[in-house]
Amino acid sequence: MHISDGVLGAPTLVIGGVVALVGVGLGLAATEPRDIPKMSMTAAVFFLASFVHVPVGPVHMHLMLIGLVGLLLGRAVLPAVLVALTFQAILFGYGGWTTLGVNTCVIGLPGIAVYYLLRRWVASDNRTTALAAAFAAGVVGVVAAAALLMLVLITTGQAFVATAKVVFLAHLPLAGAEGVLTLFLVAFLRKVRPQMLAGAAAS
Repeated sequence: MHISDGVLGAPTLVIGGVVALVGVGLGLAATEPRDIPKMSMTAAVFFLASFVHVPVGPVHMHLMLIGLVGLLLGRAVLPAVLVALTFQAILFGYGGWTTLGVNTCVIGLPGIAVYYLLRRWVASDNRTTALAAAFAAGVVGVVAAAALLMLVLITTGQAFVATAKVVFLAHLPLAGAEGVLTLFLVAFLRKVRPQMLAGAAAS
């Protein structure tokens, strides 16, 4: 879901950069020193999950696990995503430098939305409720990110309208896959580190 350099116009890049900067600042302000190891681990999981890219027009599709990242980090999603995207740009040339802010917003903001919408359900004592919410978190994260990506491409110009629609539709099967994967990962965490999910409910 990385957007490459040279695709977006200056206004979109500036707005994305400002929103990302504010979001990263708020995320860091809400982060306690004890949260840094979890942030680092989660950023690494996102980094690895999005390692395999499939080009679709001017963007690349890949696993994100943004629903899980959102559940674990809450408001600290954007700093973690920014770090992961920066390393991907440095090491592998994924995305771009001018689009770093926009990419951070497109991938990170849905994680924050998932956190506020579903965190309490995922932390429920009822296993069925928690796993259903985990599946929803995976689906919502991808669909929301794809919708933001489509919006960003459409604002770039009419030439990208058709591509934007194709990219959005192409992400729908990925949303289902991420829902299932997030469900299994949450089920695993409930067994080995339930406090990671319980902490989300108390935040």
